Amino acid sequence: MPDLVLFKWFVPIVVATVAYMVVWSVTGDLGQLDTLYTNTGLKYDICVNSWWEHTATIARLLFLLWGVYLCWVVRKAPSSFNESKYISWAIYNTIIVGTFLIIIRLFVAASAGPDVIYIVFLLELQIQVTVTNCLIFVPK
Repeated sequence: MPDLVLFKWFVPIVVATVAYMVVWSVTGDLGQLDTLYTNTGLKYDICVNSWWEHTATIARLLFLLWGVYLCWVVRKAPSSFNESKYISWAIYNTIIVGTFLIIIRLFVAASAGPDVIYIVFLLELQIQVTVTNCLIFVPK
């Protein structure tokens, strides 16, 4: 029975994500290119974020906040495997680090060039994934 309860919560997330991806693919919104210049005058092209990317970012934030809520609901559950505290910390880390690096990418990296943008993307992914894995698996 507990597997069916988990499945009940998992299916809407997968259905919403698949529906979003199908609609995005069907509409054919391939995005636009924008030409930017670095401080040294080098020219490079970058994809301009459309409203699809902003929608995906907002949906990701809402899923993370929903995860925080679920961790808060089960925080006092009696179990030796209650991981809600560590999962909450992982979610907070994702929200805080992601927001900080998105701000850096928007205001600093665009004028610095594509290499800095790729480094910021790398840091965002690496920090979030590494800290999340450590918070979930190290306490065990």
